[in-house]
Amino acid sequence: MRIAIALGLLLIAASPVLAQESVVRLAPSDKPVTAAQTATVQKLSQLSADFNAADANHDGKLSRQEFASSDLGKTAGANLEAVFQLRDADKDGFLSGPEFAVSEDHARAAAAKLAAKDSAPARKAPGVQSSAK
Repeated sequence: MRIAIALGLLLIAASPVLAQESVVRLAPSDKPVTAAQTATVQKLSQLSADFNAADANHDGKLSRQEFASSDLGKTAGANLEAVFQLRDADKDGFLSGPEFAVSEDHARAAAAKLAAKDSAPARKAPGVQSSAK
């Protein structure tokens, strides 16, 4: 699934018209396109638009600052650096289109987990008794 998403994003980034034509050709003419397929194409299209909007210098990759300005980066909040590092699979300090798209769900889940961990009350060590009675 991740490879399909990455390939789809690359097609969309390369040419929206080519990507749309490819999607239509992938669906046999005797079978209607499913709602799930339509949703996937729409999601990839939105990710491509988000990536391109955040890529301020149009170099085809997102720096930490560009990622921070993206909608996805803004949702990371205080965990921005951790989310960026989770996405940066090749550890080159930048996010490529596939790195931005493929790990979207994983990055959102990781950010939520980190936020929950940060807001959770501290646990006392085993065997330590509370001084309050």
